[in-house]
Amino acid sequence: ENAPGDPRQYTAYNVNGAGQASSDCGVTFVTVDLPAGLYAYEFKSTITVAKPNLTHTVGVWATRVVDDKTYVANTNYNFVPSGAAVVTERKLLDQNACNACHGTLEAHGGSRRDVNLCVLCHTPQSTDPESGNTVDFKVMVHKIHRGKDLPSVVAGGTYELIGFQGSVNDYSTVGYPQDLRTCETCHAGVQKDFWNQRPS
Repeated sequence: ENAPGDPRQYTAYNVNGAGQASSDCGVTFVTVDLPAGLYAYEFKSTITVAKPNLTHTVGVWATRVVDDKTYVANTNYNFVPSGAAVVTERKLLDQNACNACHGTLEAHGGSRRDVNLCVLCHTPQSTDPESGNTVDFKVMVHKIHRGKDLPSVVAGGTYELIGFQGSVNDYSTVGYPQDLRTCETCHAGVQKDFWNQRPS
């Protein structure tokens, strides 16, 4: 359990056949108020809440194509199932820090554009079944940015992840453009100092 104000790691309720954190799908949106852009979504998945007094987070992404232009929205919603007030939120990351180097950082076909959404599925539960590498966000992102300097790559190996629609993503030549110890470049969220004050 996490103390108030001390978020640690997400654990996903939805898990696919490969044991990876997954999403709810298979139900369509119902239009509530089109001019206001309001829609309703009823979850298909049924979950059993193990710890109703802890903060839970639901992440949502949606895309819409209008006149050949794709619009993307990502958001997270925090709540406590018992009805108590939310006192613990995870705000370790800030998308603006990623976009400062990457432009618009996006994944999974362009529909995921907020790292605070990404961390909901990229948990320690999840491993890339093809490569055997974890896709836990903190491990994966640090390894991607270290790429060519990973001891396994220096020794002649590769660092690959099999991603969206079976694409092979080889990060063995990636190099972080700064000293790897410049942690504050990426750790720019509200809880930006947790990397140093509360390392996991």
